[in-house]
Amino acid sequence: MAHWADEKERGGGYWQLKLMLTLRRALGRRLCAALMRPVVLVFYLTAPRARSASIDFLTRAAAAVEPPRPEPSSRESYRHFVSFGEALLDKVDAWSSLIRVGQLVSEDDDLDELVDALRSKSGATLLCSHLGNAELLRALASLEVGGQIEGFSFTSIVEFSGTAKFNRLIAEIDPRSMGELVPASDIGPDTMIALKERVDSGGLVVIAGDRVAAANRDKVIALDFFGDRARFPYGPFLLADLLESPVYFMSALRERDLDWRSPYIFHILRARSPSGGDRRGRDARIAALAAEYASSLEREALEHPYQWYNFFDFWEKGGSCER
Repeated sequence: MAHWADEKERGGGYWQLKLMLTLRRALGRRLCAALMRPVVLVFYLTAPRARSASIDFLTRAAAAVEPPRPEPSSRESYRHFVSFGEALLDKVDAWSSLIRVGQLVSEDDDLDELVDALRSKSGATLLCSHLGNAELLRALASLEVGGQIEGFSFTSIVEFSGTAKFNRLIAEIDPRSMGELVPASDIGPDTMIALKERVDSGGLVVIAGDRVAAANRDKVIALDFFGDRARFPYGPFLLADLLESPVYFMSALRERDLDWRSPYIFHILRARSPSGGDRRGRDARIAALAAEYASSLEREALEHPYQWYNFFDFWEKGGSCER
C-alpha cells in the first residue's frame, strides 16, 4: 500500500528553495509570490498522485456541505496547489522573522485559558494537523512567545520523512529551530520521560494527529472522516494520554483561503475527552480523543478546503483501516 512518506520530496531541490528565499528577501512578498506560480505549475503538472488526491478531497468537501457545491475542476485543483505554495512562503517568512505574532488574529476560544495555564507553569499537549499552517505557529511561539513567559518551552514531534530539503533550509534560517524538534522515529522511554518533564514544568508538546508515521504504518485508528473510513495515527493520541496533561487542538487558518494578504486566524480549542488515568481505560480514552480530533478537523476543513495540505490518498482505498 502506498504511504505518504514514500513520495519523493517535491516542489524543487534545496537550491531552488534557497533561491526562492533569496528572491523573497530581495523582491518582497508580492513579486516573489508571482514568480512562485511557474514553480507551482510544474509541481501540479508533474505530480499525478497529488493532483488525484487534491481532486478527491475537494470533491468530498464539496459534497459534504448543504447545498452541495459543484464538483471541482482542474482549475480548482490548481488553485489548491497555489494555496500550498503560499503556505510554504509563509513558513519561510515566519522563520525569517518577516511575520510577527501580531499578524495572527485570535478567535474567542480557549487561548486565554492556555496562556494562563502556561504562566502558572502548567503545560499542555497540542494536537495540530496539515490543515492551515500550524508550523507557522510553532515558529512564532518558539521565537517570540518564549520571551514573554518565563521557562516556556515549545517542543514539536515531527516526521522528517519527505521534507529533508525544507528542513535543511529552515535550519539555516534559524539554527535554534532544530533543537526544538524531536523526530517521531526517536520516541522511546527516555524521550517520553523528557517530554513528560517538559510538560510538567509548564511547556508545550506539539504533534500532528493526521499523518501516520513512516515507522508505525500499522498503528492506526479507523475514523469516520468526510463520509468514509480514514486512517489516523495511533501514536499522537497515545502520547497525549501518557503525558497526562490538558489537550488542545491547534490550527492557524487564513481567513480567506486564496488571498495571501488575508490574516491568519489562530484557533485553540480544549479537548473535552479525558486524557491520562488508569491503564485499563486507555484504549477507550484514546478512541474518544481521536474521534473528537477528527470531528474538529473535518469542521475546519469544510470551512477552508483549499488549506488542506495532505496531497496523498488520505483514505488509502483498498487498505485495511483496523488497528
